[in-house]
Amino acid sequence: MPLIYLLRLPSGFFCVTIYLNMKPQVLSSEIVHENPWYKIRHDKLVWTNGKAGEYFVVECPPVVVIMCEQDKKFLTVNLYRYPIDRNSIEFPTGGTKKNETPIEGAKRELKEETGYQASEWKEIGLFTSFNGMAHTEIHVFIASGLTRGECVLDDAESDMTHIWMPVDEWRAKIRTGEIIDSESLAAWAMYQEKKSK
Repeated sequence: MPLIYLLRLPSGFFCVTIYLNMKPQVLSSEIVHENPWYKIRHDKLVWTNGKAGEYFVVECPPVVVIMCEQDKKFLTVNLYRYPIDRNSIEFPTGGTKKNETPIEGAKRELKEETGYQASEWKEIGLFTSFNGMAHTEIHVFIASGLTRGECVLDDAESDMTHIWMPVDEWRAKIRTGEIIDSESLAAWAMYQEKKSK
């Protein structure tokens, strides 16, 4: 319910409406699509202004971004991303599996995508993405104490290559627009903020 205040000012009356509860009332919720990677939920609801509405929400399992720094270089991957029809330079990234914790998913993704395993792990933060249409949590990890092994790539990653990219080159590619992956850019910003303290 809104609170309505009528303020008297020298220039006249002014009406202010304050909504105490900004969350809409959910009337029904239904999963309308599901695949191994995400679900789409259809909600029917009543907005705080009393009007009926609906919302489609993409539900994704937690995602992990792994940052590996060594000798002022970062471990990056370059792969073709079908949805954007172009190659993308990124930090190793992937979704967690059912009943898998973020740290377990991070260890698996790093080994699958790059062949590396790490003896030390630190989570530096969490952020969300596509807030207007999706429920996605992205966990950012720093991995160190690396040892090299064999990659285990899936079909969509069969063309993936990885390279230890100097920090200055990474920065330059951000400036020139060669690096556009939002998860990697957000992880980089989080890393820089943590490093500056």
